[in-house]
Amino acid sequence: MNWLYPPIVNAFKVINNRTIETNGLGVDAFLVDSNTNKQCGTTQVRLYSVELWDSTGKLVAGEVGHSAKNAGMSSKSSARVY
Repeated sequence: MNWLYPPIVNAFKVINNRTIETNGLGVDAFLVDSNTNKQCGTTQVRLYSVELWDSTGKLVAGEVGHSAKNAGMSSKSSARVY
């Protein structure tokens, strides 16, 4: 069972494949000025994920995060499957 929305999974696969192709550098993402909503640069983004499975092979939790260049920014999303 996949606990992520399929279009998000597809986007993550694209980002992961491009990260592999660039030897771990990540992919370029646009930076947008929150005041003007205009592009003001780019930064490299990488994705990370962790899944926790029980002894029967059932997915019980997962977490997805990202980093933007070396700024240490990240966000997490988790899910629990019953």
